[in-house]
Amino acid sequence: MEWIAQLQGQVLGLDTAPLIYFMEQNPNLRSPDSIQMATAICEGASFFLTNDARLPSLPGLTVLVLENLRS
Repeated sequence: MEWIAQLQGQVLGLDTAPLIYFMEQNPNLRSPDSIQMATAICEGASFFLTNDARLPSLPGLTVLVLENLRS
């Protein structure tokens, strides 16, 4: 999985209004998941990479599970 090493992270701020709206619209998500997914959507991420196969794909955000990407 050499492509993971090519990813570059950055620190982002998140306005609380979109976060509160997102959490209200997705009450079944835990707060940490909500914060991360709301940030990804607000910043225009093309996908959300996770180890949690229970997370749903959302409108505007495709969830990719690492286990499913292994070859």
